[in-house]
Amino acid sequence: MNYKIPHQPEWMGLVERADLAIRHSLSIICYGDFSKWGDGLEEVVKGMRTRKSSVTGYSLHYLMFGVGGHEIKELPTQKFMRLNERKIELDKVFFVRHTIKRSANSSNIVFGFKKGETAMILDYKLRKNQIINKLLPRYQGPFVVKKLLKHNIYEVKKEKGKIQRYNASRIVRYFLLHGVTHKAVEF
Repeated sequence: MNYKIPHQPEWMGLVERADLAIRHSLSIICYGDFSKWGDGLEEVVKGMRTRKSSVTGYSLHYLMFGVGGHEIKELPTQKFMRLNERKIELDKVFFVRHTIKRSANSSNIVFGFKKGETAMILDYKLRKNQIINKLLPRYQGPFVVKKLLKHNIYEVKKEKGKIQRYNASRIVRYFLLHGVTHKAVEF
């Protein structure tokens, strides 16, 4: 079995983790004899559908679809449920989802940079989903903030370089080793 699932970068490794879990489970069930992987796949899928989260106490399949994870052979032959039964089932699911919902901790503080403040810029290769060495630095700089433009864009300048423009989402404060920011510096 050498099938790679196509994925989008914004899934952030969910496909890879699912693929790893399936491969690991199949290797345990098949005991190295992968000619029987079709039989083991049903057990793997059942295990993934019925596994309960230690945090919520519910399986992801139940939270998404409102029914517990069943084996494929155990699915009911009746295709259509009565509407009232489905409404009651959905009410239970919405109640469970509401009880395990966490409160949102959003911040009201908007970080800004003042003229002359030093900052670091996130390397563009990280945002373009390129494969790079983990030991390479994630940020470039330090840069000096020259001015704020519209739409949260800053003009910054390196000591030996031209003035560049970056969105605030790529900029972080530059701290010295002892946690104190640089004073206003002019390049």
